Amino acid sequence: MPSPQPWRDTARDIHGDRLVEFPRYSFSSGNLSVAHLEKLLRALPCGQAVVAVDRNIAEQVYGVEDHFFDLSDYDSAEDFVHRGIGYCVVEDNSPVACAYASLICSQGAEVSIFVQPQYRRKGIATALACSLLLHCMRYKLEPHWDAANPESCRLAEKLGYRPAGEYSAYFLKK
Repeated sequence: MPSPQPWRDTARDIHGDRLVEFPRYSFSSGNLSVAHLEKLLRALPCGQAVVAVDRNIAEQVYGVEDHFFDLSDYDSAEDFVHRGIGYCVVEDNSPVACAYASLICSQGAEVSIFVQPQYRRKGIATALACSLLLHCMRYKLEPHWDAANPESCRLAEKLGYRPAGEYSAYFLKK
């Protein structure tokens, strides 16, 4: 949902040029298919390397400032393990890529995915996303997809999401 104009005007008055607007892209999960996701996952050799986030992985990344696997919306690593959802690819006992519910409630999950640059373009994001989406679908959670870049948009559509619109988001420059 776009921010109402009065909110944007007030934010601009308060923050001036520090308030930076950027485009975001919404997607609908209505056309996701378990069969399609399972087929995608089976076709990826890296699908075998995907592991569910366990306590060890969650403790390793929880509280690490600026880590790509950001669990700061959870009370603790244990809280994430108890009520969160996450999948990783691990190398040398450290996650190099992850797909997880950055936000979660009883009805849905906000999908977040990150793959370190040297591991990209190998199907890892697809394998991780399939694993996370299949988990959500098994537990009747709507997996919300919101993209910030063309790569994320293409992945969403490959998985079966349908574009639902563009909107403006904002951040504050330091």
